[in-house]
Formats: sequence, structure tokens, C-alpha cells
Amino acid sequence: MSEGYVPPIRLGPDVARAWSLGPTGDAIWDEFPEVRPAMKQLICEGIEYSINANKALAPVEPYAFLVHCLGPYLDSHTGGPSYWGALARMLWRCLRYEGPANESERYNMQVYVLDRFDPGVLRENLRKVDPAVADYVDYIFPEWWTAE
Repeated sequence: MSEGYVPPIRLGPDVARAWSLGPTGDAIWDEFPEVRPAMKQLICEGIEYSINANKALAPVEPYAFLVHCLGPYLDSHTGGPSYWGALARMLWRCLRYEGPANESERYNMQVYVLDRFDPGVLRENLRKVDPAVADYVDYIFPEWWTAE
């Protein structure tokens, strides 16, 4: 292993956590350890704002993790199998989330993740690492692939 390597956490969506960042935040934290410093910064900024504004703590919105943490990582890295595998696992977890904000989770995945990619490139790579994820994206967003 190279120095500085941080392996992904394999807790999965059904494991109880002492502190959860929400379905999207937990999936990003688990699958993309490289973005944890950016996530920490976002969380700390939220705490600092709450202190300075004398407001209650509020969770970081899922789109903020996607836009400010994962997005820059996805834009600056192109993928081998580990990149596409992590992306497939995150998509699987977030798109299959069945909680109070499931429509919001799906919207965020489409707008802030899927729309970053050329549909043909994404489909090809998802099929290589996990065809079930590609099929599920097709099922949830049938119109998205037609952009090819």
C-alpha cells in the first residue's frame, strides 16, 4: 500500500452510526476517503456559522457534499476500476435509499453526479464494474440515457 492510502469504509447503509452525515454524506464518506478533508471543512464551517450567528446546529445539506466535496474530486480524477467502483457503490446506496427524502436523494444524484458525465461513458463504465447499478440508473432515470 502506498503511503497516505486510506481504504474506504465498508459499513454499508444499514449499519448504525454514532454520527450520520445523512445517506449521501455517509455514502461519500465511506466510498471516497479522498474527499473527507473537504467534508470536514464543510462541517466545520457549518459549526462555526452556528456559533457566530448564535443559531442551532444544522446538518450539512446533501447537495453541499456533492457540489463542494465530491464534485471537484470527480472532475479532477478520471477513473480506473476503483473510481468507477466507488461511484457505482455510492449511486447504488443513494438511489436505493428509501427514507423521508428519497426523491431529493435521487434528484441530487441526477443533477450533481450523473449530469457531470457523458451518458455513454458513464453507462459503459458502470456496466463494467456493476451492471446492476447501470440497470437501476436506467430504471430510475430512463430519460437520462436518451441524452446519449
